[in-house]
Amino acid sequence: MATADKHYVDTVGLIIYVDTDIDLTIATSTKILVQKPSGEETEWVATITTDENQESTRLTYTTVAGDLDEEGFYKIQSYATIGSWTGKGKTTSFKIYAKFK
Repeated sequence: MATADKHYVDTVGLIIYVDTDIDLTIATSTKILVQKPSGEETEWVATITTDENQESTRLTYTTVAGDLDEEGFYKIQSYATIGSWTGKGKTTSFKIYAKFK
């Protein structure tokens, strides 16, 4: 993730990226699977971006209103379709804080 050390409920414009360690150049479908702290699951349509080595291995999403509407740990996982293969990446997590914490 980019920007500040702590992120808060209802943050809009937070750039979230997931490095997949695989070449996504020919991927036809990319998204980030999300499990909110309450257990609710959703999907964020992700954009393929390059990493610091100019390799197309990174999925990027910028949050909008309603994405980070709960305090606690969010679990995220990359998801892509490349040719006849469709699969998920490793799960990672980040914390969203309530106001004034």
